[in-house]
Amino acid sequence: MKFKMRNTDWTKRRRPDDDHPTVVDFKVTGFEKVNNGRCEMFVMYNNGEHYDLTARININELATPNRWTVHGMDALGHSLLVELVE
Repeated sequence: MKFKMRNTDWTKRRRPDDDHPTVVDFKVTGFEKVNNGRCEMFVMYNNGEHYDLTARININELATPNRWTVHGMDALGHSLLVELVE
């Protein structure tokens, strides 16, 4: 399955941080089309760091067509939101 990253930048309310690492690659494993399901994400950043994130699967039934998203996060505050491309 193919996913694309969605922007979750909050700079409207905060000053932009140029030192903030950006995601260069990610992999979603264990994805199933089950609302509120769980899966895993492996995320690599431009500074060489990589993290395993626990992710939650959601569906937006109001979108046409229905939109599946996966939001991964860990205890250190790293997070990534991706959308299923069908």
